[in-house]
Amino acid sequence: MVGGSAVSTFADGRHRKHHANPCAAWGRKARLGDETWEAPVLAQVAGIALDERTMASVVATATMCGSDH
Repeated sequence: MVGGSAVSTFADGRHRKHHANPCAAWGRKARLGDETWEAPVLAQVAGIALDERTMASVVATATMCGSDH
């Protein structure tokens, strides 16, 4: 379970998420296919800054957390 949602697949193999706590924002469907999330996720990824300052911050944070990657 991730963020209150379980990941599973439709019969045709497409992924879907099951919303554990139905709400008005999700509408009547308990399960929504990946295509629902593709555009918003791609927009978030496109907005990630990969400048030197951000990369240095990521490396510093990983180092503080004991990551060796």
